[in-house]
Amino acid sequence: MFSRKKAFILIGLTTLTYFGCQSFTKRNVAQEDIGGRPVPIADTAIPVQDEMSVFEDTLSQGKYPDKLVDYKPFKYEVLFTDPVCGVYKYNTAVYSQSGQKLTQKPENVYCKNKYDLKRSGDRSVSPQYRLVEWINQLIQSSNSNKEIFFTYLSFRNRTVKDALCVAAKNGVKINFVMSSTEDQAAAQELVSCNPELVHMKTRGMEGGLGYAHNKFFIINPNSKREFKIVFSSGNMTSGPVIHHENWNFITTHAQSHFAQSHVCTMNAEWNDKTGRDRKSYMQAIKDCRAAIKAPEEKDIKVFFVPGEGEPETGTTKKTAVEYMLNGQESYPGIMNAKKIWMGCHRFFYSKMVNALSKRMSYGQKPDMRIVADDDTFYKANDPEYTIGDTMPEEYARMKQLADKGAQIKFMETNGEEHQLHHSKYLIFGTYDKKPSENPVDDFTAVFTGSANLTGAGFNKNWENSYYITIPEVVKAFATHYAYTWDKLATSPEMLPKQGLVTNKLIDQPIIKDSKE
Repeated sequence: MFSRKKAFILIGLTTLTYFGCQSFTKRNVAQEDIGGRPVPIADTAIPVQDEMSVFEDTLSQGKYPDKLVDYKPFKYEVLFTDPVCGVYKYNTAVYSQSGQKLTQKPENVYCKNKYDLKRSGDRSVSPQYRLVEWINQLIQSSNSNKEIFFTYLSFRNRTVKDALCVAAKNGVKINFVMSSTEDQAAAQELVSCNPELVHMKTRGMEGGLGYAHNKFFIINPNSKREFKIVFSSGNMTSGPVIHHENWNFITTHAQSHFAQSHVCTMNAEWNDKTGRDRKSYMQAIKDCRAAIKAPEEKDIKVFFVPGEGEPETGTTKKTAVEYMLNGQESYPGIMNAKKIWMGCHRFFYSKMVNALSKRMSYGQKPDMRIVADDDTFYKANDPEYTIGDTMPEEYARMKQLADKGAQIKFMETNGEEHQLHHSKYLIFGTYDKKPSENPVDDFTAVFTGSANLTGAGFNKNWENSYYITIPEVVKAFATHYAYTWDKLATSPEMLPKQGLVTNKLIDQPIIKDSKE
């Protein structure tokens, strides 16, 4: 139903869509499609340098765009990990919940590090590949002040660590933050590459804070012009490779509110006072964001938790949960969307669950779908299954929605190697009289970010969440969701009766020839 390679050619806006990724850049270029590649045929754009000069003059007059897409430069690339994994067949009889005989695990869903990690990460559409590419571009740039900042719960990705080590040895300053609860072996190795330029701080679980769970990576955070950032659902572990995740790569202007708000959070994390106390952290970000000259963009709202996830005493800013529930102006949320498609790792946030339940109980029911990791199913239905972070109550809440008409599917990942469906997002759609012929065309907003769908993800942990109405970004999420639903995820009745089936699978998979 959904091909692995597509190209959408538009006048004035070029959108390139590949299996697992979507990127677009604003241009005034008419294009034709030659051999599957968009090729400019009539460029009426102002020369790039002159265009930037004009834009810089506009900013110097205090005139700021109210949308991120109108900043220059601008590029937004959504990369879904979509690991390429072998075919793992059963070597003994395995039956589904409904009694049907199964022959294999779903291809490109169940993966093993030994056979699938490297070839998944080496693809040019892999988030890991793009991260390394960004690091190498910084090393090779003529910029005199080269710097990287990143913050993740955990840091264990050896490929990214090696690329950062090379950067440090070539004069790139690196500051990073990770959770105090996580293994620091790879982090210490990175610091040892160049202790004068590489500095690490651990945060979380003190001063009223939960986990240090923010997830973003910035190239040259103190730049005055170009600002490059990636935010994600994934940690810097197998997150950019073999887990099922979303990674968002954005290039914008450093003076945008979007860019400066992340700098505010970076500084609040790094400061030894504000980084260790909940109230100080919240106040630092609030004061810093209030001082940003550019207005907050209408097409991408940024929320930093704690402080902006749920209403707090003294908070006037509309919070993440309010956008999730009610949307923004004509853009929908849970309470007014006609389509609600969700991907999740955890499913325990009572305000969200109650709103979803209410929508499925009264009036016209929305097209509601949930894709989750199969850990969630087995924790509630297989007493011998103790793997993963989810709890039986999470499946119970999904089942209650399913009993009211919601649809649920699960990703059969390799729980024994802690491979996860870890992507978390809600896509909201609406329509006038009837749904569009192409189901993804009705979606107009997406809520995503680092936060799991739990209470701590909205009020206690460090989190960075986003409500996005940029049409091409929303379509990227909706298109990928449709692919996941149709091709990757498994309905409950077709899941294996037992969750632990690794000993019933062939060890080495059948590797098919594949192209990106």
